[in-house]
Amino acid sequence: MEPIVCVAAPNSPRSLTRQASWTRLVRPHYRDLAADGQTDRRRCDHLLQAATKPRMWRFTRGIGLFLPAMTGLTRGGCLPNSRAGNQRERTMRLATYGLALLAAGASIAPLAAKPAREVALFNGKDLSGWTFFLEEKEFNTGGKGRISDFARVLPGGVLEIRPRMHGALITRRDYLNYRLRAEFRWPEPGPRDDSGLFLRVRPPFAWDMVHGEMARFYMFQIQPGNTGDLWVMGYSESLLKTDPARSFQPFGNLPLGPGGHIRRHVKTHDAERPAGEWNALEAVIEGKTVKVYVNGQLVNEGRNLADLPGRIGLESERGTIQYRNIRLLPLPDKAGG
Repeated sequence: MEPIVCVAAPNSPRSLTRQASWTRLVRPHYRDLAADGQTDRRRCDHLLQAATKPRMWRFTRGIGLFLPAMTGLTRGGCLPNSRAGNQRERTMRLATYGLALLAAGASIAPLAAKPAREVALFNGKDLSGWTFFLEEKEFNTGGKGRISDFARVLPGGVLEIRPRMHGALITRRDYLNYRLRAEFRWPEPGPRDDSGLFLRVRPPFAWDMVHGEMARFYMFQIQPGNTGDLWVMGYSESLLKTDPARSFQPFGNLPLGPGGHIRRHVKTHDAERPAGEWNALEAVIEGKTVKVYVNGQLVNEGRNLADLPGRIGLESERGTIQYRNIRLLPLPDKAGG
């Protein structure tokens, strides 16, 4: 006869005693064991019932296994010492321990995941972890173009981009949901200064608007008077806003590959600091939503983003711009918007 091991509901140890009959569940084994040796039924009953006391339930974290009882049966002399009895003892122990592991896996809540840590995308020393793409194709292949052609690291952990051609620095890794923070300033303010943070950059990693070979990304505009505007570049999806009047398409739906377009979504208000001062930027992307902040003020938000991982980029367009403290906090995956 196979041994019977009871697993009870963790919140009702007393109801188990009422519902289960020790004679029906356990004592048939006593008769089996008695053929191999002597069995003290009274002592076995006492040990089995002791296992259902609340203190045992607390000890087992609510699993409600009879592991303590079965161990007590062995140590208390309820199992015979004959060869057949020893085999039966091992069988009961294995069954009990196996069920203990299964029940523990099913009944105990998994340990809470460690909170994500903020990571530095720019280490302040060099451009490891970054690559680039440029407008002119010949600079993207064959090693003709180099990051040093338009970007350099200055003392004090400052990254400076000196645009000589249109393109972007991009991370080598993809990111899906995150809170991105950075600081920027224009060291030599000019009326045509223009840059941006690229979010969820997808291939092709190119910038050829003439032939329609263009990276797809969402851009957090950095431009005097327009910092905080959102641009949809190449994606077919349009950002949805609560105030459609603030959205317009200055290029009319200029196609950028299959189904791709340029669309602009204007910020709510100006939160930039005077020219030459450091400004704090923040972009929060979760699922299909994005929110952008300038100097701690929410200035734009949208939904209906393509829920796809992508790289992060720093645009090289017009005017020398400096960045520092570029940090990213990964956020849990969030389906939908």
